[in-house]
Amino acid sequence: MEQFIITKEWVMNNRTKRGAWTKKQIEALGLKWPATQGWINDLVGDVISSHDARSFEEGKDKAKKAKKPAQPNIDKYIEYLFKNTHKLSPQQIVKLRNVESKYKDSRL
Repeated sequence: MEQFIITKEWVMNNRTKRGAWTKKQIEALGLKWPATQGWINDLVGDVISSHDARSFEEGKDKAKKAKKPAQPNIDKYIEYLFKNTHKLSPQQIVKLRNVESKYKDSRL
């Protein structure tokens, strides 16, 4: 089995776009997540398998992306508006009823 010697440059060159390391990367180095302070210096010169080295390198591209905001839930908006109809004019209530019926028809 091929082996790989860890260098500080290699560790630093395989950071994510945000300049950190993923959980999978840290675990590929044989460490527990989260890594403790000084982990890089502790690993310099250690030997890992070429498979683990490759996992570490590939891990930077698999960083979790920021979650997309949840899509608005039309049902919740309609429910809120109906609970607050006392704040709406008669014309707005008619519009709300029309929107509700169009929305319900589109879901069928």
